[in-house]
Amino acid sequence: VLKPVSVQTAALADGKMMEYAMGDGKLRIFLASADAMEGSGELLTITFEAKKDVRGQIQSPIRFTELSLNESNALSQTREGAIVVNGMPLSFDLLQNYPNPFNPSTTVTFNVPNDGEKVRLEIYNVTGQLVRVLADKEYMAGQHRATWDGTGEQGERFGSGMYFLRMKTGTFVSVKKMIMVK
Repeated sequence: VLKPVSVQTAALADGKMMEYAMGDGKLRIFLASADAMEGSGELLTITFEAKKDVRGQIQSPIRFTELSLNESNALSQTREGAIVVNGMPLSFDLLQNYPNPFNPSTTVTFNVPNDGEKVRLEIYNVTGQLVRVLADKEYMAGQHRATWDGTGEQGERFGSGMYFLRMKTGTFVSVKKMIMVK
């Protein structure tokens, strides 16, 4: 799922000699300096690349298997970490708008699982009248956002109250309540 692509020294190791090698699912990093490294802070920045076809959320552990400082075993001074990869969505999803209640605008977040999916986002008032079409187009797979500023199709301002946000695709429909306060 993850592939290391680069290693750079961070503040603590700035100006030190560094080399790295990747292979066999391992990343080997070598640091050298005539001066002692003192203090605490970031030692390295490691950049990873995720495969493009990753779906959902994947957590991958990071472990040091060997660490030597001045030819002494320092493995006990390390701790295990993890990288969380948020891949493409597994399914359509309409998240609750934020902020809610809102004034004067709110952000709508939605997930699209496949490239080229047509999504229509509509806002209705409590009597069921269409107030505004926020989106009506094809999207690439991923998470997307749209903003509603409390206005209608002709720019008219709407008042305080409850509104309904509907996301509709060929196979999915979801509705969320939104509250505008003035």
